[in-house]
Amino acid sequence: MSTVTPRPAVSTTMQPVTRQVPVIPADRWHEPPDSLAITAEVLRAFRTHGWTYAEQRSGRWHYLILRGHDQAAAYKLIGPLFDQTGSYYQGYRIA
Repeated sequence: MSTVTPRPAVSTTMQPVTRQVPVIPADRWHEPPDSLAITAEVLRAFRTHGWTYAEQRSGRWHYLILRGHDQAAAYKLIGPLFDQTGSYYQGYRIA
């Protein structure tokens, strides 16, 4: 007789593809978006437009801090999330 108990099943939920291409502000008069799907492509676009970014962990949360031109933005990250195009983190602007 085995005393091993089976592990519960794990499933992932596929999100419908609703990601929009963000408008990356290239000047100081435009604000970064309030909600942003964070992918390598998005980070590359910010860097191309002169922004720098840093990651920070606090407790169980993960934050992304973007700095550029005369402004900065901080995003609280949720994820990773999965859809038909791959995985990403959803960022919600907190500052």
